[in-house]
Order: sequence, then structure tokens, then C-alpha cells
Amino acid sequence: MERNLTISTRSDAKPLVEAARSGDGAAFAQLVEPCIPSALALATLIAGSQSDGADAVQDALLAAWRSLGSLKEAAAFPSWFRTVAVRSAMKAGRHRQQIRFKELELDDAADYAQPDLVDRGFEFRILDRAFDRLAAKDR
Repeated sequence: MERNLTISTRSDAKPLVEAARSGDGAAFAQLVEPCIPSALALATLIAGSQSDGADAVQDALLAAWRSLGSLKEAAAFPSWFRTVAVRSAMKAGRHRQQIRFKELELDDAADYAQPDLVDRGFEFRILDRAFDRLAAKDR
């Protein structure tokens, strides 16, 4: 039986949460889909890179699926999921600090290679190092 439920209000989450708790993957997908863009933005900011942020959200999706039974109030699902995503991102950020590498996008690398932008590249590196010294929760 295929469910076609969407969340238009907070009270609409209850049937989706109940269905997801009983193993309905499609209901879970409908629950998390509206939450993913904001979770990805937060996770990217906290983890320090887009790829680490995406990995953190993926980990958060799995953690949320596994611990959906601990959700007390179905209407609180968006904030509950955001909390799960933030925790995953903080974990990814701590792991990234241990590795100590800098991920460059191709567009950024081209900016660094231009001689007239050396000063700007230097400032970016100083700023990046300052952010690396911050704890993941402070980013």
C-alpha cells in the first residue's frame, strides 16, 4: 500500500512518523525531504566542507531512521532531525580537525593561481587556519 502523505502543518507529521516507525521508508523520506536543505547548510558550516557536511547529513539520516522511536513528539520532527544532523556534523568536524587538510574547489584553486590575487589567497589561508583552530561547535 503506497502512502501519499505530505507535511503541510506540524500536525501532519504524526501519521508519517507512525508509518516510518513501522518501517515505511517512503513515509520517512517524506518526513526528511523538507529538512535536508537546512540540515545540509548547517552541517556544511559546522563540519567545515561541503563533502563533510553531506557525509554528516547522510549519517544523520541513518541515525534518525534508527532512533525514530526516541522521538517523543511527532510534530517536533524537523527540530529533532536538525539536532541529529548538527551532532553528526560536529563529529565530522572533530574528525576533520584531526586530519588537518584543506579541500579546495577548482574555482578556488584558479583564484589562488592568479598572481594579482596572491594577497587575497594569503588572507583566505589565514582565515581558514583561524576557523580550523575553532572547535566545531564554535564555527
